[in-house]
Amino acid sequence: MPGMNSGLNPGDPTLVAAFRSALLHQGAIALLVLVLVWLLWGTARTWRSAPAAGADGASADSLAVVPEVTNEKIGVSEAAEDAGVAVPVQYGSSG
Repeated sequence: MPGMNSGLNPGDPTLVAAFRSALLHQGAIALLVLVLVWLLWGTARTWRSAPAAGADGASADSLAVVPEVTNEKIGVSEAAEDAGVAVPVQYGSSG
């Protein structure tokens, strides 16, 4: 039928060169976007894992709460301790 031909021939060197050029440009843009995402990801990981400083410039490690060490025995009443028997005492009771 007349007029049904688009006029584009896949063997045309101009068409092939234009397609290849567009493909390379799109690939370069995709690669650039991937590199940008990779850099942002790496920066965000470094930023999140860096120790935070306190208001007075102290590092986060020095701001950690350390429990006070005492010589009390937890879970043993004094009477049982005097008798040489370890009897559990409820947590928080003075026993």
